Amino acid sequence: CALPICLSDQMYWHLSVRWRGAGHILRELRGTEMHRFGKAAFAGVLGFWTCRWAARCDDHIADSSSRSTGFCHSLVVRLCDRVSPADSTENEIAAAVREEFGGVVVERLVRSALAALQVAESSASSCETVASYEALVRAVHDLDQTFVVLPAKVLQKTAMLVMTCRSVICTVFGWSLVCTDDLAAASVVLRERGITSLVDPAAGSGWHALLWSRVGLTVDARDAYEFPKRWVAVSRTPVQGSKLANDSSTGLFLSWPPHSPEDVGHQALEAFSGSVLVYIGESSLDSAYEASRFHAALSKEWEAIWHRDICHWPGFNDAMWIYSRRSQEGASNGV
Repeated sequence: CALPICLSDQMYWHLSVRWRGAGHILRELRGTEMHRFGKAAFAGVLGFWTCRWAARCDDHIADSSSRSTGFCHSLVVRLCDRVSPADSTENEIAAAVREEFGGVVVERLVRSALAALQVAESSASSCETVASYEALVRAVHDLDQTFVVLPAKVLQKTAMLVMTCRSVICTVFGWSLVCTDDLAAASVVLRERGITSLVDPAAGSGWHALLWSRVGLTVDARDAYEFPKRWVAVSRTPVQGSKLANDSSTGLFLSWPPHSPEDVGHQALEAFSGSVLVYIGESSLDSAYEASRFHAALSKEWEAIWHRDICHWPGFNDAMWIYSRRSQEGASNGV
């Protein structure tokens, strides 16, 4: 077992209820002699959630390593730490992944991630770049569909490998795996409400702004931090003290606003004077990070008018919503 069975009940319970089906089973076992057995049975699954929490620190490592070396090289170096000798080629890494993890699904993820990063480093056209990115998204989707049935002995190793790929990919592209088809569907709803442009105060690399432009919406991309890759012009503007949108044709776009202790999501809602919000992330029930002020404001002041499931990394449950601002009377009444 990768995790000790003496894991505290509180932490164990918090993590386990997030996994598909695990919460229901453990609720049935809780308080019985089988509860300890259940904790052992799900230890491998919980290893994944431990990796997810560890990814909060891992993201900073990916950011710094991508700055000093190429994106693809950064991932190769970190994969070598996991599965193969330090001088391995990309093909040798993929072969080692296939041998160690016993299937082509994980290998396909690694190959797709390396291919997408190679294209990101090149001078390829936006069409080629989007195609390689969406091939990666399909590989992640296939892995997510099979992740729950992986043998326990490889589950935690697979989780660590996925987190390694995710941390580099998110730095170069974006925290969500939203595709142009998802944004095209959302753009129809936005245009029906008179929205022709968006402001993104946490744009990161600007990848989402590039994707929005492909479905006909312009994005005012901003971020308080520098990223190693810029897909579009991103102004270095902190949310705090900013005014977001001065006209009714501009909506607010937030994709995975930074988690606690940063409060960018809530600050953006307060700085935005418009009436339409596009949010990609987890719901208040799914979120592993403390975003209570943001989700509380969503619940009180905004009403979801559209929802779409999107591809997500295994262990995450992000989706896409469009919100409309409630009237002052409705917000005060909490309806």
